[in-house]
Amino acid sequence: MEQRVIVKVNAAEALAEQLRSFSWTHECIIFGAGCDPYQAAELKYRITRRMLELCLEIGQPVCLTTKSTLLLRDVDLLRRMVALKLLQVYVRICSLSDAISRHVEPEAAPPEKRLQMLERLAQAGVPAGVLVAPVLPDLNDRSDHLEELLQRARKCGAQKLWCYVPFLKPGGREWALPYLREQYPHLATQYRPHYRGDHNTEHYTEAIARVVADLGERLGFDRDTTMTPTTPMSGQLLMNL
Repeated sequence: MEQRVIVKVNAAEALAEQLRSFSWTHECIIFGAGCDPYQAAELKYRITRRMLELCLEIGQPVCLTTKSTLLLRDVDLLRRMVALKLLQVYVRICSLSDAISRHVEPEAAPPEKRLQMLERLAQAGVPAGVLVAPVLPDLNDRSDHLEELLQRARKCGAQKLWCYVPFLKPGGREWALPYLREQYPHLATQYRPHYRGDHNTEHYTEAIARVVADLGERLGFDRDTTMTPTTPMSGQLLMNL
């Protein structure tokens, strides 16, 4: 996982073709729903930067999520998009625990670095939110764990809140469950009732949604922008890459 990266070098050109189509109505595009847009390869290829420049040029709204501090490289561009109300930014953090973070997100910046990124974005005039993801049963889903994380994020300038309970479809399931057994053997059997299908149980996701919503309101996150694990998302369109 994250060791073999396929670079779609013509992604910006393919996006331009789609966005200039008469059928496109400027729905918000999420950068980071499938994979992080600021992986190490972005240093060389600058694909995400070119795509954001295109979105700024044509007035395309973007919601960007990342766990990489490379985002700060593009703060000049982000500031211009924010000024035109074209951008929402979420910094992804799964836990304040370095141990949990290393196991769940082995290639990501440490949690403290990501909290510092929230501060630097706020200082640069780029309002950002925190994306608590992935929320994993019996690992980082305790209410006190979530509260501590959200308190820190709020103090660092996070204004918005989003959390995500992962689903495991074929392709991800074959990697994720064996990795979980390796890192946390005691949790492997506990996950079977949670993930009999692609998604976690409805009861669990609704419970997490309630906890996050209550914490968000109590800690002063923007209420109208707080998203929960059950927030519906529109279908994904295909690009000719």
